[in-house]
Amino acid sequence: MPEMKIRVTRQSWMKRLMAGVSTAMLALGLATGGSSALAQSGPPSNVQATAAPLAAPAQIAYDAAGNLYIADLNDNVIRKVDLAGIVTTVAGTGEQGFAGDGGAATSALLDSPAGVAVDAAGTIYIADTHNQRIRKVSNGTITTVAGTGVAGFSGDNGPAGAAQLSNPTALAVDATGNLYIADTDNHRIRKISGATITTVAGDGEQAFSGDGTAAIAAGIDSPNGVAVDAAGKIYIADTHNQRIRVVDLAGNISTLAGNGSKSYGGDGGASTSALLARPRGLSVDAQGNIYVADSDNNRIRLIAGGNIATVAGNGSQGFAGDGGPAVNAILDTPRAPAAQAAGAFAFSDTHNHLVRGVGADGVIHTIAGKNSGTGGGQGFSETLTLSGASAVPFGSSSVTATFSNAGQTATGQVSLLDITSGSVSVGSAPLASNLATIDTSTLLPGAHRLVASYAGDSQNPAITSSVFVLTVIPPPISDFTIASTGPATQFINPGKTATFNFALQPQGGVLNSPITLTASGLPPGATAVFTPASIASGSAATSFSLAIKTVAPTAANLPPSSPMRAPLLPISAAVFLLPVLRNKRLRRRFARMPRTLLSALFVLIVGAATLGLTGCGSGGFFAQDPQSYTVTVTATATSAANTTLQHTTTVTLIVQ
Repeated sequence: MPEMKIRVTRQSWMKRLMAGVSTAMLALGLATGGSSALAQSGPPSNVQATAAPLAAPAQIAYDAAGNLYIADLNDNVIRKVDLAGIVTTVAGTGEQGFAGDGGAATSALLDSPAGVAVDAAGTIYIADTHNQRIRKVSNGTITTVAGTGVAGFSGDNGPAGAAQLSNPTALAVDATGNLYIADTDNHRIRKISGATITTVAGDGEQAFSGDGTAAIAAGIDSPNGVAVDAAGKIYIADTHNQRIRVVDLAGNISTLAGNGSKSYGGDGGASTSALLARPRGLSVDAQGNIYVADSDNNRIRLIAGGNIATVAGNGSQGFAGDGGPAVNAILDTPRAPAAQAAGAFAFSDTHNHLVRGVGADGVIHTIAGKNSGTGGGQGFSETLTLSGASAVPFGSSSVTATFSNAGQTATGQVSLLDITSGSVSVGSAPLASNLATIDTSTLLPGAHRLVASYAGDSQNPAITSSVFVLTVIPPPISDFTIASTGPATQFINPGKTATFNFALQPQGGVLNSPITLTASGLPPGATAVFTPASIASGSAATSFSLAIKTVAPTAANLPPSSPMRAPLLPISAAVFLLPVLRNKRLRRRFARMPRTLLSALFVLIVGAATLGLTGCGSGGFFAQDPQSYTVTVTATATSAANTTLQHTTTVTLIVQ
């Protein structure tokens, strides 16, 4: 720990030294009429916002009039985009440091500001993250409202200006002017009311705990977002716990979204069962819907009525989609959303160095940041485009990715993704002379939204193409006929097997897809066996057979009226033997009869009983009525593209 203190002291000393040198050089340049790079006024101002580069924009916020404020983190400034789309700087010079309290905000120094919020009166609050302070801009003048400049935790229930913070990253203001701070590395949400600071969620432990109990006793892990609704409920992006949590008006905390697993899932279902991946900024609209920057999933998600859905981003990391549906767009690590009106919102597309907006119509566009249309807002001349036929037959074709960057030759692989539903890899190919041809023959019939992604090399940064729509046309299945070639009606007794024969004739020579065979309408319990079991692709005219085996009769499966259901054999035998059983003289005579004669008599008795059972009238087997069954044989051809063609024929089976 002593070594850490020395290191911090040296860094602070060096920062003050460099600030002094900068000031001296600037003064010298002005005094001599010379020029100096240090005399520049930071990022461009009073230009169209889409022509002004941003550098890792973080939290954004709308004021009551509809102006948009951006915490331009790596530029160390706060920017404002007015209703005409003109960008200006409202705090910071672009130089990294701490200075300027009590003076003009545009002359102040900030250090990696990650958060911004605006109250009803137009006062701007800034999370001056690496300065460990919260600062305020009122009527153009900047002051510190919380934090001493030294990272740590202290000061609760006292003056906010004397409290210690640790990397505050996000802010929110409620309807009464209270300010809420995501005090990230203190694992707390803190509140400034008047000039007093308190903790409203988190006990300082980096953990997950406390749902259903007081929020100030709960474990939170690195919160990166905070928002407050009109009723005063506090919403927290519990970032490393992969959850969104809410503090109710009684001060109790619960989980609103996320099950704790870092992944993607759950759209269309309950938000508490959803999967999030490092959720960061969040915002609440007037209807109480919550927008969440699901950063590592490269999506903006909406929690409404207890359910969750994606409203921007398809999960791929890169840049694409402006002018189209927001849910099909490609984002790169979005950091914070800001609700504007019903169904309309903006968000910081941080690693694309853009702020993008989504209208009530669901269409996405760029609001701020110099967007070349090829991956971000830092003025890249680099492009990656997809080209090829827009409609192709199934099982063929490819698309070509073309790379360009100021005449440089790129090396490495280009990957092709199908973003029609999620993000599915199609294939990849190496760049050769800035071209990569990627096979698309495995794509199934239908429309596919494709994007190419290049990971970059030592000379060229990573880039993702715009969307290319490819329609795959399913191939026709060669037609065929199916017919019975033997007796179409057969009679059998129960327990016997009937065999029917068929012929299958392709139209045009041979089959171009395999055929499966099925039978329906069989007698109860009967089994069907086809020979062969199926017919292979490439077959010419083919014969096949169907063997139907019926169930053998038992007392259990005969009709109630059948003589077999009664114990006829024992009764018949008893009728013949009754005189023997009742007459002593006959019993003595039977006893004296030779064994051969007794055996013959027994055979006669059994034969008579059996004859009475089987019968030979017109009523059918065991005097049952014959049962007729229409058996349908279906031949189904299925192509590799999952299209099908079916033909059927029927035969009749009579069980008598």
